[in-house]
Amino acid sequence: MKQSPVGGRCGGRTYAFCGRGATCEHGTCKKESPLGGKCGGSSNAFCVSGTTCEHGTCKKESPLGGNGTCRAESPLGGKCGGSSNAFCVSGTTCEHGTCKKESPLGGECGGSSNAFCGDDGTCKSGTCQAESPLGGECGGTTNAFCVSGTTCEHGTCKKESPLGGECGGTTNAFCVKGTTCEHGKCRAPQYY
Repeated sequence: MKQSPVGGRCGGRTYAFCGRGATCEHGTCKKESPLGGKCGGSSNAFCVSGTTCEHGTCKKESPLGGNGTCRAESPLGGKCGGSSNAFCVSGTTCEHGTCKKESPLGGECGGSSNAFCGDDGTCKSGTCQAESPLGGECGGTTNAFCVSGTTCEHGTCKKESPLGGECGGTTNAFCVKGTTCEHGKCRAPQYY
């Protein structure tokens, strides 16, 4: 058996062992690096017990919240941000102190789902829905609701028109309760 220097091949079929102060790791002789020392990559160094190699430097683990840098990973529905010192697992986002996932239009949201709607949706009755303008599609399978001041009537967002106001046709307006649309105007019923 022969002795191999730091960075040299070791173990397996090489029949080489590492020299003093080095350890064979994955077929390469590596040296132990102290807290603050270089590690990983071409340094051929690994960190001493109780430290971790981060961005090429051996760093000591700090208690949760220590020095404002160490944070725990929190699952979907778990606490995050603020005093929890936790960040959310991949695929989730911290929303109001809870790890939540983004849900597409038509997807579940709010409540115990721990899901929120993307920029193009709003959570209405537990489902992500898009806001539809006057004359736009709504209800049913569209996953759309009408903008404020309009109502979904037969799959189209329409506005309520007062007595004497325009209605029907391309106006996307319907008459207030107690009136009817006659010749494009909301009129009071005539009793004879």
